[in-house]
Amino acid sequence: MIIVNITDLDAQIRAAGIAIDGISSNGTISPASLQTQAQPIIDAFVANQTAAQNLQARADAIDRLDNDKTDLLKLQRAEAGIAIDEINAIREWNMSLKAAVAAATNLANLQTRVAALPDMPDRTLAQAITALKNKINGGTVD
Repeated sequence: MIIVNITDLDAQIRAAGIAIDGISSNGTISPASLQTQAQPIIDAFVANQTAAQNLQARADAIDRLDNDKTDLLKLQRAEAGIAIDEINAIREWNMSLKAAVAAATNLANLQTRVAALPDMPDRTLAQAITALKNKINGGTVD
């Protein structure tokens, strides 16, 4: 644990009436005899510091997603687009299966309808790379 703002933590501990001589960046109190008394304040401070850092990281990530136009983000957006395309293809096939089952009048008719549905072949790495290039070159990834 590295405490970012030692000055604020020091002030909080002193405001709580704990007469420390100082505090290190890893939360060690001087004199050591006051460590147990100050530890709950240190723990709360670290938890708040961690929560603030997490909130800032989330805000930074959202800002980056909205505004960053770097190559890496374009690639990540293309990857997400391909994943969405694949999920939608599976959903479409499932809807076709559902419709075939609902329209079937008997088992033989159901078998015929399901057999007529298009195959969903495995995807290869080469296909994935081509799809990524097509997404990026197609201008659909900002």
